[in-house]
Amino acid sequence: MKIIIVFFLAVITLHSQEPNVFFSIPDRATSSSRDFFPLWFTNPLNLKHSKQLKASFLVSPSKYLLPELNSLGSNFSFPLADGLNCGLFLEYLGSKKFSYSNFKVAFQKNIFQQFNIATRISTKMLSIDNFGKKAKFSWDAFLEYVAFQNLTLSFSYKNLLSINDFENQIATFGVQSEILNGYSVGAEVRYFLKMYTSYNFFIYFEPFENIYFDFDVKTNPQVVTFGFGYKLSDIVVSLFLQYHSYLLFSNTIGVVLKF
Repeated sequence: MKIIIVFFLAVITLHSQEPNVFFSIPDRATSSSRDFFPLWFTNPLNLKHSKQLKASFLVSPSKYLLPELNSLGSNFSFPLADGLNCGLFLEYLGSKKFSYSNFKVAFQKNIFQQFNIATRISTKMLSIDNFGKKAKFSWDAFLEYVAFQNLTLSFSYKNLLSINDFENQIATFGVQSEILNGYSVGAEVRYFLKMYTSYNFFIYFEPFENIYFDFDVKTNPQVVTFGFGYKLSDIVVSLFLQYHSYLLFSNTIGVVLKF
């Protein structure tokens, strides 16, 4: 039975529109106002915080309650010339029977202090024993506009070069507001151009210094994610717990190092 489940996960990983099959991290069009959670794995707009060399490592043990299925990830982000920031990402999901890897390169830049733009190129590879390998290329674009001091509007478009029915294009519109110092709320509409519409609501808050929380709810599919983080000098440790309506529970542990 588990072999069937693993095979099913491998197939939907390549062709479905799940926001993030590798880790239990929220996938948003809006960037975080704080440099804390490793959300740049899912949104390169967060590379705006890359003022120095930063290394991140993620692990999701027993993915979707399958002991033999694990996810590993690493990222190195750093500033370049003229305010340009770069991120290199490597993600892996697999077991003894199959593996699914993703290599991403992302660039981000602030323009006129009000606009934050980013682009990301991904190359994904699925390998299944006795079934061969299949690769997929994708290109995503992100835009963020600071309309007012505490109000941010965002837009992202994924799979810009989609040429077949298995690679759905996804447009996301988002808004985020910092209602109090250290307390942010936001909402997003994610439009799957060939399928359906999904809504996302989230809140981020810092009740104490160096302690952060993140709560995220999506409607289609139904996904609830809770994030907790603790910052100690140049080291950040975070934990994400996620419940998916049909993939059930998963978790991700992250460590961020600054140099």
